[in-house]
Amino acid sequence: MSDSDEIRHGSDRKRSDLQVGSLDLGIALLSRMSSLEELDLDFKNACKPIIDGHSLETNIIINMITLKEFTFNIRSFIPRDDIVNVPSVQNLHHTFQNLQNNNIISSIDYFPTKRLHYFHIYSCPYRWTFYDNINLNFPGGLFTHIREISLYDVRPFEHDFFLRIVQSFPLIKKINLKNDEPQQNVNQSNSINKYTRLMELDLVEAHEYYFEEFLNETKTCLSNDIHLHVHRKKRYHTEPFLQRIRNPQKGFVKTHDTFKMFVTV
Repeated sequence: MSDSDEIRHGSDRKRSDLQVGSLDLGIALLSRMSSLEELDLDFKNACKPIIDGHSLETNIIINMITLKEFTFNIRSFIPRDDIVNVPSVQNLHHTFQNLQNNNIISSIDYFPTKRLHYFHIYSCPYRWTFYDNINLNFPGGLFTHIREISLYDVRPFEHDFFLRIVQSFPLIKKINLKNDEPQQNVNQSNSINKYTRLMELDLVEAHEYYFEEFLNETKTCLSNDIHLHVHRKKRYHTEPFLQRIRNPQKGFVKTHDTFKMFVTV
């Protein structure tokens, strides 16, 4: 989701894809669209309260009397000091029991170094072509239509975690990885993860151990040419692996601190 709030209408104006960054703005926008029959709501919340089923029902759905189909993808980052009692996954699920589509997946995580609680709740089937902030608590599933993902955690991603990613997102084209923690089991990979469609890999905010995870041919198979983004100060960590790749084209400075390479496999 982009940082800006966006709204898109279908041609018959009975369906809307709505991306919002605050509950108040979402309520204001939807109050002008009370005749919608179908709504896909993508919500990224960076402040309290937690957006749950009760919030959706009392603030949005109650005013949309013609709504027949409602899907949602809600991510909430809430500072630890703003939450007195952290709900359980079961409690979150319970808040959706009155919704017509109460088939949901939810996860809760806490990032101590950031002092943030993270709540992700979405309806099934998942309609979006992106999946943000995947961490070690990722519940899994098969998402053949998703083309872009971001990975984030304050705990290390081991090789087996990326096997789960490949299995869940077989047609992924772009990965953005943010993780400062080095892998602990770098020599314990029993399989080669195959990315058949990957075209862009952003490791600007990743520990250099993840360069080996993706560029070492004993761990990862890249089927396509890719654009690789790394921090300029970490560029030399890619050299041992690029030397094994046929005709690497090491490119140009994209921004002040970011080095971009086009890697030919």
